[in-house]
Amino acid sequence: MDQSVPEIKVPILKPIKVKNMPNQGIIKKVVSSTQEQLNKFADWIISFVPQEVKKPFNKRVEDLKNTVNNIYNSIKKETGNEQTR
Repeated sequence: MDQSVPEIKVPILKPIKVKNMPNQGIIKKVVSSTQEQLNKFADWIISFVPQEVKKPFNKRVEDLKNTVNNIYNSIKKETGNEQTR
């Protein structure tokens, strides 16, 4: 901190005005196209409805359901036969 500042013999850069770039129209097209694609993707994500997740059934649960359905169908047949008599 106490040392003297060294003298650098290089000219100091001065800012200059930036000229219009010839590719500015192309850059605008790329930016607008990219923006459009991002908006389409965002709309797709917002409107996406995932499929309902199916819970895995246990084989015993399936067997129980089949047994109950069989009992119900046999009772339904018996009561149907009695009503027709």
